[in-house]
Amino acid sequence: MAYEIQELTLPLAAGEALTKYRFVKAAATEGQVDLCDAATDRPLGVTQQSAAAQGDAAPVDVLGVIKVEAGAAVAFGAVVGTDASGRAVAKSTAGDFIAGTALEAAGAAGDIIAVMLTPNGVVHA
Repeated sequence: MAYEIQELTLPLAAGEALTKYRFVKAAATEGQVDLCDAATDRPLGVTQQSAAAQGDAAPVDVLGVIKVEAGAAVAFGAVVGTDASGRAVAKSTAGDFIAGTALEAAGAAGDIIAVMLTPNGVVHA
C-alpha cells in the first residue's frame, strides 16, 4: 500500500485540468503547473489533488516520499520518470529525466506507489 512522507509542498495553481498523483512540470505562466505530457518532460513534482481547470489550487509535492500513479509495471528500486500521461515509468535511457526511486513495485498501469522524489536527476550512459 502506498504511503507518504511529505517534506515540501508548493502552493501552486493549475495551468490546465490536472489529475492527482501525476507528475507535473512548470507551465508557461509563473506559479502554474501543467501535466507532464511527454516522456521527455522534466517533472517539477507530483500533484496531490485533482484540479478541474486553469487557476484551481494545485499543491505540488517536490520533496519526500510521495504517492504516484504508475503508467506500467515498475520494479521496487527502479528509477522513475514520467510517461506521456504524467504517470511513473521506469527510466533507463541516457538523458532521460529521473523524478525519483520507486519504493514499492507496481504490477500494472494505474497502481498507486510510493516514490522517493529526487528532483532533476538524469540517467547517465
